Amino acid sequence: AANIPWKWLAISGASLFAALLLLPDSDVIGWIKDKETAGAISMIGCGAALLAAIASALFALLGFLIPPAADGRVLPLGRQLGKGPYRSYSCAASETLLEGILGSIEAAADGLADADRERTITILARARQNAAAHSFHEAMMAAAEALAIYKRTIEHSRIDQTAGGRG
Repeated sequence: AANIPWKWLAISGASLFAALLLLPDSDVIGWIKDKETAGAISMIGCGAALLAAIASALFALLGFLIPPAADGRVLPLGRQLGKGPYRSYSCAASETLLEGILGSIEAAADGLADADRERTITILARARQNAAAHSFHEAMMAAAEALAIYKRTIEHSRIDQTAGGRG
Protein backbone atom coordinates (compact mmCIF):
# COMPACT_ATOMS: atom_id res chain seq x y z
CA ALA A 1 0.00 0.00 0.00
CA ALA A 2 3.01 2.29 0.47
CA ASN A 3 3.79 2.12 -3.27
CA ILE A 4 0.33 3.31 -4.39
CA PRO A 5 0.45 6.93 -5.66
CA TRP A 6 -2.66 8.05 -3.78
CA LYS A 7 -2.12 11.75 -4.40
CA TRP A 8 -2.10 11.38 -8.20
CA LEU A 9 -5.05 9.01 -8.15
CA ALA A 10 -7.05 11.49 -6.05
CA ILE A 11 -6.18 14.39 -8.37
CA SER A 12 -7.13 12.30 -11.38
CA GLY A 13 -10.48 11.32 -9.85
CA ALA A 14 -11.29 14.89 -8.80
CA SER A 15 -10.36 16.22 -12.25
CA LEU A 16 -12.49 13.60 -13.97
CA PHE A 17 -15.42 14.47 -11.70
CA ALA A 18 -14.95 18.18 -12.52
CA ALA A 19 -14.88 17.36 -16.25
CA LEU A 20 -18.16 15.47 -15.92
CA LEU A 21 -19.75 18.37 -14.03
CA LEU A 22 -18.65 20.84 -16.71
CA LEU A 23 -20.04 18.89 -19.66
CA PRO A 24 -21.95 21.25 -21.98
CA ASP A 25 -25.27 19.53 -21.19
CA SER A 26 -24.90 19.96 -17.41
CA ASP A 27 -26.54 22.75 -15.44
CA VAL A 28 -23.50 23.61 -13.33
CA ILE A 29 -23.00 26.90 -15.14
CA GLY A 30 -26.70 27.46 -15.81
CA TRP A 31 -26.53 30.79 -13.99
CA ILE A 32 -24.85 32.33 -17.07
CA LYS A 33 -27.65 33.81 -19.20
CA ASP A 34 -25.80 33.93 -22.52
CA LYS A 35 -25.89 30.38 -23.89
CA GLU A 36 -22.87 30.89 -26.19
CA THR A 37 -20.69 32.17 -23.35
CA ALA A 38 -21.89 29.36 -21.09
CA GLY A 39 -21.10 26.81 -23.81
CA ALA A 40 -17.60 28.23 -24.35
CA ILE A 41 -16.82 28.28 -20.63
CA SER A 42 -18.22 24.78 -20.29
CA MET A 43 -16.08 23.41 -23.14
CA ILE A 44 -12.87 25.10 -21.96
CA GLY A 45 -13.41 24.04 -18.35
CA CYS A 46 -14.33 20.48 -19.31
CA GLY A 47 -11.28 20.23 -21.61
CA ALA A 48 -8.89 21.58 -18.97
CA ALA A 49 -10.27 19.24 -16.31
CA LEU A 50 -10.05 16.29 -18.71
CA LEU A 51 -6.41 17.13 -19.52
CA ALA A 52 -5.63 17.38 -15.81
CA ALA A 53 -7.30 13.99 -15.23
CA ILE A 54 -5.26 12.36 -18.01
CA ALA A 55 -1.98 13.93 -16.86
CA SER A 56 -2.45 12.94 -13.22
CA ALA A 57 -3.51 9.43 -14.29
CA LEU A 58 -0.23 9.15 -16.21
CA PHE A 59 1.71 10.27 -13.15
CA ALA A 60 -0.15 7.68 -11.10
CA LEU A 61 0.74 5.02 -13.68
CA LEU A 62 4.40 6.01 -13.46
CA GLY A 63 4.13 5.71 -9.69
CA PHE A 64 2.99 2.11 -10.12
CA LEU A 65 5.70 1.27 -12.66
CA ILE A 66 8.72 2.83 -10.95
CA PRO A 67 9.80 0.83 -7.92
CA PRO A 68 10.28 2.74 -4.68
CA ALA A 69 13.83 3.79 -3.86
CA ALA A 70 15.68 1.25 -1.76
CA ASP A 71 16.59 2.46 1.66
CA GLY A 72 20.36 2.89 1.71
CA ARG A 73 22.60 2.85 4.70
CA VAL A 74 23.24 6.17 6.30
CA LEU A 75 26.25 6.39 8.54
CA PRO A 76 26.13 8.65 11.56
CA LEU A 77 28.71 11.41 11.65
CA GLY A 78 32.12 10.06 12.60
CA ARG A 79 31.29 6.41 11.86
CA GLN A 80 33.11 4.35 9.25
CA LEU A 81 31.96 1.59 6.95
CA GLY A 82 34.26 -1.42 7.07
CA LYS A 83 38.01 -1.43 7.73
CA GLY A 84 38.98 0.83 4.81
CA PRO A 85 42.15 2.91 4.87
CA TYR A 86 40.49 5.90 6.46
CA ARG A 87 42.44 9.06 7.04
CA SER A 88 41.41 12.38 8.43
CA TYR A 89 43.02 15.74 8.00
CA SER A 90 42.59 19.04 9.69
CA CYS A 91 41.71 21.76 7.23
CA ALA A 92 41.61 24.52 9.80
CA ALA A 93 43.47 27.62 8.72
CA SER A 94 46.97 27.46 10.09
CA GLU A 95 50.37 28.84 9.25
CA THR A 96 51.62 25.33 8.36
CA LEU A 97 48.77 24.62 5.95
CA LEU A 98 49.12 28.01 4.30
CA GLU A 99 52.88 27.59 3.99
CA GLY A 100 52.31 24.36 2.07
CA ILE A 101 50.04 26.16 -0.37
CA LEU A 102 52.42 29.10 -0.74
CA GLY A 103 55.38 26.75 -1.25
CA SER A 104 53.53 25.03 -4.10
CA ILE A 105 52.75 28.34 -5.76
CA GLU A 106 56.37 29.44 -5.32
CA ALA A 107 57.64 26.25 -6.95
CA ALA A 108 55.25 26.76 -9.86
CA ALA A 109 56.37 30.40 -10.21
CA ASP A 110 59.84 29.24 -11.29
CA GLY A 111 58.41 28.59 -14.76
CA LEU A 112 56.98 32.09 -15.15
CA ALA A 113 58.46 35.00 -17.08
CA ASP A 114 60.74 37.27 -15.02
CA ALA A 115 58.18 40.05 -14.46
CA ASP A 116 55.40 37.62 -13.46
CA ARG A 117 57.78 35.64 -11.22
CA GLU A 118 58.87 38.80 -9.37
CA ARG A 119 55.26 39.91 -8.92
CA THR A 120 54.33 36.45 -7.64
CA ILE A 121 57.25 36.37 -5.17
CA THR A 122 56.26 39.81 -3.85
CA ILE A 123 52.65 38.69 -3.38
CA LEU A 124 53.78 35.47 -1.65
CA ALA A 125 55.94 37.50 0.77
CA ARG A 126 52.87 39.57 1.65
CA ALA A 127 50.86 36.35 2.13
CA ARG A 128 53.53 34.98 4.49
CA GLN A 129 53.47 38.20 6.52
CA ASN A 130 49.70 37.95 6.85
CA ALA A 131 49.94 34.28 7.84
CA ALA A 132 52.53 35.08 10.51
CA ALA A 133 50.13 37.72 11.87
CA HIS A 134 47.32 35.08 11.84
CA SER A 135 45.43 37.08 9.21
CA PHE A 136 44.58 33.94 7.28
CA HIS A 137 41.85 35.51 5.18
CA GLU A 138 44.21 38.16 3.82
CA ALA A 139 46.92 35.54 3.35
CA MET A 140 44.59 33.32 1.33
CA MET A 141 43.46 36.29 -0.76
CA ALA A 142 47.11 37.04 -1.59
CA ALA A 143 47.72 33.37 -2.41
CA ALA A 144 44.73 33.44 -4.76
CA GLU A 145 46.12 36.57 -6.39
CA ALA A 146 49.48 34.86 -6.96
CA LEU A 147 47.74 31.77 -8.30
CA ALA A 148 45.77 33.95 -10.74
CA ILE A 149 49.05 35.14 -12.28
CA TYR A 150 50.12 31.55 -12.84
CA LYS A 151 46.69 30.67 -14.27
CA ARG A 152 46.81 33.56 -16.76
CA THR A 153 50.24 32.42 -17.93
CA ILE A 154 48.96 28.90 -18.57
CA GLU A 155 45.90 30.19 -20.42
CA HIS A 156 48.00 32.48 -22.61
CA SER A 157 50.41 29.66 -23.45
CA ARG A 158 47.48 27.45 -24.50
CA ILE A 159 46.10 30.22 -26.70
CA ASP A 160 49.54 30.77 -28.23
CA GLN A 161 49.95 27.04 -28.93
CA THR A 162 46.49 26.79 -30.48
CA ALA A 163 46.94 29.94 -32.58
CA GLY A 164 50.36 28.76 -33.73
CA GLY A 165 48.90 25.45 -34.88
CA ARG A 166 51.02 23.41 -32.48
CA GLY A 167 48.37 21.88 -30.33
